[in-house]
Amino acid sequence: MLSTESKIRLARLFYRLLKLSGFQDRQTVTRSGVRYQLDLREGIDLSIFLFGGFQNHVLSVSPGAVDAVILDVGANIGAITLPLARRHPSAQIHSFEPTCYALEKLRRNLELNPSLSSRVTVNPCFVGATSGTLLEAKAYSSWRLDDTAGAEVHDVHFGLKMEAVATRTSLDDYVEVHQIPKVHLIKIDTDGHEYEVLAGAQKLLAASRPRIILEMCPYLLEENRLTLKDYADVLGAGYRMTALHTGRPFDEKALARVSRRGGIDVLASAC
Repeated sequence: MLSTESKIRLARLFYRLLKLSGFQDRQTVTRSGVRYQLDLREGIDLSIFLFGGFQNHVLSVSPGAVDAVILDVGANIGAITLPLARRHPSAQIHSFEPTCYALEKLRRNLELNPSLSSRVTVNPCFVGATSGTLLEAKAYSSWRLDDTAGAEVHDVHFGLKMEAVATRTSLDDYVEVHQIPKVHLIKIDTDGHEYEVLAGAQKLLAASRPRIILEMCPYLLEENRLTLKDYADVLGAGYRMTALHTGRPFDEKALARVSRRGGIDVLASAC
């Protein structure tokens, strides 16, 4: 399993080859029936351009209902939101993205897909353990493949910190305010803050028992002083975690096999 650093190096190589071949950075393309406006200098955009999607394995998880309610926490440019909307034509998707940079791109991509956008609700906010206003509003939402000199870059995953809105909501507050009776699937990609998202969704988890997709990165667990047991505790009794790409149980032994500077997508589901 490649480390994040190795993945970024490969992406930068692909980007340089495309530039040498005469490709422009700005591309508007259709991939798997979804229209995107892409910037090939960005890691997520480049993945969509070259491989038809970003983290396509996430799309294999069924929400378990035709008229499902899906929460995409950390939606970025819509790389998961839009394919999910196309794959599940009766689903309602609530997308959460706090950074101004990614929000602009997400909204543009929704405009390019009017048949999908009517079923997507965009929420410009952080998601956390509580609702309120943040004093510092920045988050990682850009993985540049060209010059990042002078930028505030994470030393492991190489994300750039971007300005964000100062609003934060918990998922429990969100589903109560919007009167959502049941949530079927939650995707969380918040660069190490997945625990806080789950901590603010305790009523939701108990009532809906949704399937949950989240990323586990050893370096982010260490950075946030968390363990796999902390995640098991916040998910609560009756949930079990499996590695998304294998379906095998995800436990301490499985975590130890993940590259220390990499990550793995995990599915948490109610037994």
